[in-house]
Amino acid sequence: MHVIEAVEKTVINASGATVVFAGPCNYHGYKILGAAGAYTMDVYDSAAAASGQKVDGAVSVAAAASAIMDVGIRMDNGIVANMSGDPTDGQILVLWSR
Repeated sequence: MHVIEAVEKTVINASGATVVFAGPCNYHGYKILGAAGAYTMDVYDSAAAASGQKVDGAVSVAAAASAIMDVGIRMDNGIVANMSGDPTDGQILVLWSR
């Protein structure tokens, strides 16, 4: 059994595509912090743009929430998070491991 003792985090608080990590890794989910505005976030298995295989989609948020996986999803190319809408004062922590 593979045990992850800690995961990495990348903070996202702006609209558009953000490269979380370029290269093979594991996606463990997200945690929304703060007074979030109305927006959606899609997560892709990609190293450079909001394209490739979508692995988490249309996360509609307006308040603090989380979706965290212990094992995670293997990403062959990397993680790109694409946020659309108005994140206001909210932040999303995208959780991943190598």
